[in-house]
Amino acid sequence: MKILVMNCGSSSLKYQLIDMENESVLAKGLCERIGIDGSLLTHTPVGGEKYKVEAAMPSHKEAIELVMQALVDPSHGVIKNTDEISAIGHRVVHGGTYYNESVLVNEDVKKAIADCFDLAPLHNPANLMGIEACEAAMPGKPNVAVFDTAFGMSMPEKAYLYALPYEYYEKYKVRRYGFHGTSHSFVSRHGAELAHLDYGNSKIIVCHLGNGASVTAVKNGESIDTSMGLTPLEGLIMGTRSGDIDASVVTYLSEKEKLTPEEVLEIFNKKSGVLGVSVWWMTRAAAAEQDYEARELWRRLTRFGAVTMIIAGALTAGSGHMQGQLVAEEQPAKMAAAEMLCHTESGAGFTVAAFGSCQDGSAVRLITVPYVYSFMATNDPGAEVMGLADAQQMYAERYGQGADRADHADRADYTPNEMVAFWSFRLMIGLGMASMAIGALALWLTRGNRVITSPRLGAAALWTMWLPFIACTFGWIFTEMGRQPWVVVPNLADPVSQVRMLTADGVSTVVSPGTVLASMVIFTLLYAVLGVIWFVLLRRYIREGVRTQTEESVELVGRAASRRAPVPALSFEY
Repeated sequence: MKILVMNCGSSSLKYQLIDMENESVLAKGLCERIGIDGSLLTHTPVGGEKYKVEAAMPSHKEAIELVMQALVDPSHGVIKNTDEISAIGHRVVHGGTYYNESVLVNEDVKKAIADCFDLAPLHNPANLMGIEACEAAMPGKPNVAVFDTAFGMSMPEKAYLYALPYEYYEKYKVRRYGFHGTSHSFVSRHGAELAHLDYGNSKIIVCHLGNGASVTAVKNGESIDTSMGLTPLEGLIMGTRSGDIDASVVTYLSEKEKLTPEEVLEIFNKKSGVLGVSVWWMTRAAAAEQDYEARELWRRLTRFGAVTMIIAGALTAGSGHMQGQLVAEEQPAKMAAAEMLCHTESGAGFTVAAFGSCQDGSAVRLITVPYVYSFMATNDPGAEVMGLADAQQMYAERYGQGADRADHADRADYTPNEMVAFWSFRLMIGLGMASMAIGALALWLTRGNRVITSPRLGAAALWTMWLPFIACTFGWIFTEMGRQPWVVVPNLADPVSQVRMLTADGVSTVVSPGTVLASMVIFTLLYAVLGVIWFVLLRRYIREGVRTQTEESVELVGRAASRRAPVPALSFEY
């Protein structure tokens, strides 16, 4: 006879297939993230290799179907078909006062389990889902509910009653129930066998110690007292549960912290116990472990990225310098507009800020560093560079109105939009230099085996990912707008065979203005959406950091740091 044993949680399912002839385990496994993206089945046939299946599990029904498939799989299964399974046993946390032993599941039993949802809201609903899923997957197979509270039903009234008005017991069954019953029952019986005691005439104290912990007094094979109460919160200090506490702490914290009773209970159940009392020391230990991971992984990657940013920025600056000299030679108006250089100068400087226009005489240049522009354009700090007025005159002399047709009289203006050219050029350079500066700052902050721990710096790093892309965008704006009014700029070095085309010559006579506008809007929105998606995904994976949750990854980290415990994920979330 083969029995399938299940323990269903809200988003997980543990199982074992047991051959009752020799009480041996044939296979075991775990379904994780039920109802959540990334569902995973890990199945281990005894004596065989563990294998994993990633598949959608919207509910426990799909999870159990996958378990059935795994058990009968030709390569990894241990039975030919599910007919070999005689029954399914279910661990059910709470049976209230209904049951003091395991029972065959029927509609009354399922109703009783549902009636205890309030007493075990995290467990009983999942337990019932598992039962119903097995009934659907294997119709006709007997399902047995094994209640965690059943062993505690033998406690006498003096042990299970609280010193509260008796009506609350009568109306709501407020009492001690005793949890971990299956554990206490087995351990007490097995302990008696090992100690050669008469189980029916013995007194035994059983300690169930784990993240959840409880103590039960067993006399003559029956539970007579226990540390847990109405819920598993009462009793010993546990991993995250407070254990025994003055009941008035609930109202006290509610008032002081402005918390609801539910929020206080959340603290008692999930943020207290060993975690709460020792959180400072645990944090320090975790920080030390993360410090190791940071030095071994994050520091190395940070410095690699920083060096890459600096080298890429330097190469871009060098290439831009050479390209700028070509532009100054071939498109002097473009570079003059980029510097708001109204008139030809020798030893022309680089202007930090400028406003107005050379054409109407309103140009104002602020903070000019001498000789820099001449050097950028020619490699000679004292060289003469052409200003906008001379560039305009040169083009007008060569090309007149710039057209063979008289209807384009406005083409005599060969000056680009000065403000667009000037500021796009500076934003291109400034944001590119800012990216290099961030790289240099990262190298400085990680010098001498240091690591970056400031959450503010981490958040800033995430948002500065945009800088190189924005710099490139302004570079393209400068390229396209700075050559106006030309679509194809004439080659000044060859006045005979020139190819030139003004912006007006590039206007389509076929495509309507509405079509052009619509296409611009659609493509702009499309790339904006793609940019947001790119940023959100990168931000998500950067913040999540490295996860060392699998056995393989834990083993790898453990081998690399044998002197330390495997570390948790290191990320900006900490």
